[in-house]
Amino acid sequence: MLEPVHIDHKDYFVHAFRPEDIQKESLVSSDILAIFSDKATTRYLPGKKLRTLKQAEAYFRGNLLSYHAGKNFLHFIREKQSGSVIGLVDLISPEVAREHYRLDHYPYFIEFYLKSEYHGRRIMGKLLPEFLKQLKSRDIKSIGAVVNQGNTAAQKVVTKAGFSFVSGFDLLQDLYISTLN
Repeated sequence: MLEPVHIDHKDYFVHAFRPEDIQKESLVSSDILAIFSDKATTRYLPGKKLRTLKQAEAYFRGNLLSYHAGKNFLHFIREKQSGSVIGLVDLISPEVAREHYRLDHYPYFIEFYLKSEYHGRRIMGKLLPEFLKQLKSRDIKSIGAVVNQGNTAAQKVVTKAGFSFVSGFDLLQDLYISTLN
């Protein structure tokens, strides 16, 4: 299993599932619901939209199981001051990517989400390079990101973090890859 990423930024923590998160499943699920019920956050990802706490709890549990099965590795972005989960970073294994995408090469893939009130604060611009640095230390050679063509903010974040445009992914999204040297 992949060693979890842990980032201790001056304003934020990034961490994988912790025992206290599991004990506070309902509270963490409420934070997840706030992220995935947010129209601005899901604007380019309508398939991620959640409507109920029950759906958020299922997302929490499903990701916990997937984490321990080595399929995908959900990480929480937690604001230090409030302790709230304000975003998520999901690292998707090559095996899961192979199940969903048709590509010549299957790297790990990364997805990230923030509550809309945190958009425009350059949070991912600060955290993503450190996240990638830690992945490199875990011997991951490359990582992919699929970005909606209309999501210029996400395009800027991934390109500044070292991702390069590779090709169109489908009609609405483009594929970016970062080689972790």
